[in-house]
Amino acid sequence: PLTYHMIIHWLQAGTVGIFFGSWPLIANVTGLKGNASVFYYGLVGLLISLPITWKDLPTIGQARWGLGIIAGSVAVCGSLLFNDLISKVPKHEISTLIVVALITNAIIQGINHAVRNGGLSADRGWGFVLAAAAIYFLLKK
Repeated sequence: PLTYHMIIHWLQAGTVGIFFGSWPLIANVTGLKGNASVFYYGLVGLLISLPITWKDLPTIGQARWGLGIIAGSVAVCGSLLFNDLISKVPKHEISTLIVVALITNAIIQGINHAVRNGGLSADRGWGFVLAAAAIYFLLKK
């Protein structure tokens, strides 16, 4: 049965999708190039997130630092590659490449789900096969 919390989580996930899907389109017309944009967006992100996360800062002392460094490094590498990509490709190709990035992200999350939950149902397995097929057809000339 559908619960209030499930609906809130779905709405939150949809809102995340709107933000993650919108910012590259806006970033592409800022005039910032590749790696400079990662620094700029990181600085803006720090200024916006610091007051929101202030109450959670004491948990930094309890964090698993090695994994935090890996997670941060992966995030920065992804941001550098992504911003470099959107600064170089023709504007008419950006939306397709963003969709490819998002579908690839979904496939990675599916692999994580399978590992953590002992496998995938047939329906979810087919969903990821179709996601991979979508990438193929989006990139086919």
